[in-house]
Amino acid sequence: MIEDFAHMQVFLGDGAPSAPHAKLTSELPRTLAVLGWESSSLDRASRRLEVGLAERWTGIRDERLAPFVQADTFIGDFEEVVSELALPLSVRWPVAALRLAGGEALAMLLFRDGAIVDRYANRPSADLRWEDDELRRAHAGSPEAWAGLLGSRRNVSRLERVWGISTAAEQVLPQTAEIVGWDLRALEDPAVTTMGFIAGPQ
Repeated sequence: MIEDFAHMQVFLGDGAPSAPHAKLTSELPRTLAVLGWESSSLDRASRRLEVGLAERWTGIRDERLAPFVQADTFIGDFEEVVSELALPLSVRWPVAALRLAGGEALAMLLFRDGAIVDRYANRPSADLRWEDDELRRAHAGSPEAWAGLLGSRRNVSRLERVWGISTAAEQVLPQTAEIVGWDLRALEDPAVTTMGFIAGPQ
């Protein structure tokens, strides 16, 4: 069983990931500096990011996302906070923002070219279900939006089946991760890179 989590996955491409991974780790401090965060030693840091090893998809765990594993937090609030970093990063790399809250509320947002291009959320929070049909449709997900990240066209159809058959997080999440190629436990590797930041002067 996968424990609740909230993090980002950055798509580094189908080739050797070491060079784009190095670019990602160097780009993060620059992007955060634009957002008002200065690099800091870990003992002084008020915000820490953990960057996974060089893989096709590399995970980033941001401390600012930690509250969104709570059952009473909402997809809209998660989207607002994760967008701060995911949007600028997605200008260079596709970024997926993922969260599982209360074991029930699963959200997967896809960012490309500085915009959110797809939203999947099985429910607004772990305690509530979608009651508005328009909002449910807006968060139904479009596998076609992920087409260039799935390795083959066949995987678009596979993703359509997974998202269409069930909304149960315990079924949708592991099957989606297998199709897309996410290693959801990679950020538990002790070799992850940890970066520290403090809020800069206003």
